[in-house]
Amino acid sequence: LSSNQLSGEIPSEIGQLDGLGLVLLDLSANQLSGPIPSQLGQLSRLRFLDLSSNQLSGPIPSQLGQSGFLEVLDLSRNDLTGVVPSQLGQAGGLRKYLHISAERMFALILIMHFFQSQLDLLS
Repeated sequence: LSSNQLSGEIPSEIGQLDGLGLVLLDLSANQLSGPIPSQLGQLSRLRFLDLSSNQLSGPIPSQLGQSGFLEVLDLSRNDLTGVVPSQLGQAGGLRKYLHISAERMFALILIMHFFQSQLDLLS
């Protein structure tokens, strides 16, 4: 669904897709706005989540750390604010890639957790 000129908010009902066994969700390079729904954390088999290059705002929901299989998370090129939740590092899944633009974000990360997961942190 990348680069399809999708607009509006990501619906909170997205968490109901867990029964489908969704492993990859790429909504990058659209015109999505509003907050990142915490219900994305209910996608228990999700391995790859790319929400980059949108107009998403607000904090990163700590619930994203509930997806124990999440390996790749790209939230860059948005208007996110707040603190990077420590749950992202504690989940043990983010082993490959995390990209968060820190333009307006106070990136207080528990680096120890990320290094233990052998994470390549790009910012």
